[in-house]
Amino acid sequence: MLQLLSLLQTHRFWPGGELAERLDVSARTLRREVERLRQLGYPVDATPGIAGGYGSPRAPICPRCSSTTRKPSPSPWGWGRRRAPRLTAHTTVDAEALAVLAQACPDHEQVRFDYRRRDGDETLRLVEPHQLVSAGRRWYLVAWDVRPADWRSFRLDRLQAPVLAGARFRPRPLPADDGAEFVARSIRSMPMPHEVTVVAHGPLDEVRTVMCWSDADIEALGPRTCRVRIRAGSLDWLISAEAMLAIAFDVEAHDPPEVVARLSELSRRLDRAITPRGDEAARR
Repeated sequence: MLQLLSLLQTHRFWPGGELAERLDVSARTLRREVERLRQLGYPVDATPGIAGGYGSPRAPICPRCSSTTRKPSPSPWGWGRRRAPRLTAHTTVDAEALAVLAQACPDHEQVRFDYRRRDGDETLRLVEPHQLVSAGRRWYLVAWDVRPADWRSFRLDRLQAPVLAGARFRPRPLPADDGAEFVARSIRSMPMPHEVTVVAHGPLDEVRTVMCWSDADIEALGPRTCRVRIRAGSLDWLISAEAMLAIAFDVEAHDPPEVVARLSELSRRLDRAITPRGDEAARR
């Protein structure tokens, strides 16, 4: 995904076939990663058809850009050892901060930054960055936190002013198969005040696609049936996730009373939105 974002910054338009070839992925995978970038807040334009492709409306116009963009290397970032690309897409995560962290991960260089914890406290952190991960609608940094001497995942929207600390480190073994699994495990371990479990009548891959932006555990019960456990920090966010699932699939739910009440209110609002004023007045 970071390789894709880097390439989109160099051209206003990339033919889909050429972009997929540079990234060494299928057209289907390319479409999925483009959609993930959009969910993270990066604007990506798509042109359908045989001559179609993708582009960033904020990419610079530069005739020499193509000569400076090379085919991604085996490095997970696909960029040079000492220089990360300038990222300018609009997102809740500062593009310069993302570039600094993307450089530090493969270079094995310590990073300092200010971090706002969940309780609101501001702390200064010194970390050994391991991997950048996108999960749901957020970026996370998986890193070894030097002072507590433990692995942590940091939300990038809570992170400010990262700078290279000037010290290299020897990589440590991550206590997970990869960064994505570590982040998923961290999210699952966080206490959430709101939770529902529903059954969605749809294939596992399609249900995952619909719920990719939410904190949800999805389990296949059959070829076209899944159990979905949705967790959220706010009731409104939980309602939004459940409603999105119900738009795409038939859903069986045994919601707690507060969720039922909020869903009922949402149903009434939608009914008012689609009912002509004259019909509504007559019904009253």
